Amino acid sequence: MRPLPARELNPALDAAAVVQVLLETPAGIANADAIAAIDGVDMLAIGANDLTAELGVPGRYDDPRVREAVATAAAACRRHGKLLAVAGIGDRAVHDALVPLGVCPLLLTGMDTALLFNAAADAARRALAART
Repeated sequence: MRPLPARELNPALDAAAVVQVLLETPAGIANADAIAAIDGVDMLAIGANDLTAELGVPGRYDDPRVREAVATAAAACRRHGKLLAVAGIGDRAVHDALVPLGVCPLLLTGMDTALLFNAAADAARRALAART
């Protein structure tokens, strides 16, 4: 956290950057192998909420097509030495069942909308409590 000249900072940032490609459609899953093969892509991630919506089963993370999509992407990642993350599944049991397929055991704390809503609601409660 100190200022550096661009000639030093830019290469350091480039070396530290992680390039993640988010797969959220059946077409993205179908192309997972080609995407994982791209030099410079470090990891793939599946956006489970959007994927289930695209599959016509919004929020149904237990749909067999979700598991199949994860297995397809995980196989592509294994072939190309990349990580696979799955985001958007709040149910730990459902997420944990995908880990043996090759999903890295990264647990996100929630979706951006839920995090923002909860923080705003908490701030409103504190503001109201301060008035009384």
